[in-house]
Amino acid sequence: MSTPYKSAQKSRTRHLKLPLLLLFGFFVVLLLLWPYFEKIFNPLQDETADKMKRLDQEKIIQSKELINPSFLSFDRKEQPFEVNSARAHHTADNHILLEKVRAKMQLEEGNEVSLSADEGQMETGPEGHVDLEGDVNLNFDTLYELKTEKAHVDIKNGTIEADVPVHAEGDKGAAQGEGLRFNKNKASLKLIGKSKVVLHDAK
Repeated sequence: MSTPYKSAQKSRTRHLKLPLLLLFGFFVVLLLLWPYFEKIFNPLQDETADKMKRLDQEKIIQSKELINPSFLSFDRKEQPFEVNSARAHHTADNHILLEKVRAKMQLEEGNEVSLSADEGQMETGPEGHVDLEGDVNLNFDTLYELKTEKAHVDIKNGTIEADVPVHAEGDKGAAQGEGLRFNKNKASLKLIGKSKVVLHDAK
C-alpha cells in the first residue's frame, strides 16, 4: 500500500532524474560534436594569432628602432670604420640616430682611434658622416685621450673635427684647445684656437 510519504519521495526522484539525464545527454552530444568545434575555432585562433604577429611586425617596421646594432663603413682606402650603439632609430631623411655610441676608426699603420659619445647621428648616404654629441671621447691607442662635447667624423676622408673646447691628456702631459683637427691620412692631430699645454716632469 502506497503512503503519501512514499508517493512524494518517488515524485522527487523522478524530478531529479530528468535534469541528470538531460545533462548526460548534453555531454554526449558535446563529445560527438567536439571535432567539428575544433575545425571551426582553431582557424579563428590561428587567424587571431597571425593578426597579432602582423601588428607587432608593423610596429617594429614603423618605429624602425634597432637594439644593439652594429654598422660598418669604409673610407676611400677601404679601411673600416665600425659603429656600435645601444639603440638606433632610422629617420625618414636617411639619418640614423644613435644612443650610447661606440666607434672605431682603423689607421693605416694598424693602430686605431676609439670614439664614444652619449648620442650620435649618422648619415647613411655614400659619403658617410657621423656627428657625435655629449661626453665625446677620442682614445688614440691608449697613448692619449681627448675629451670634448661635440665632434664631426668624415668617414670617407678619415677626418675628425671639433669646434668646441677640447681637453687632451697623455703620459707626457695635458693640453687644452678651442677645437681639434685630425686627419688619419696625414697622420696629423692639431688643437686649434687658443691652446694651453702642460708637460709632466720627466722622471
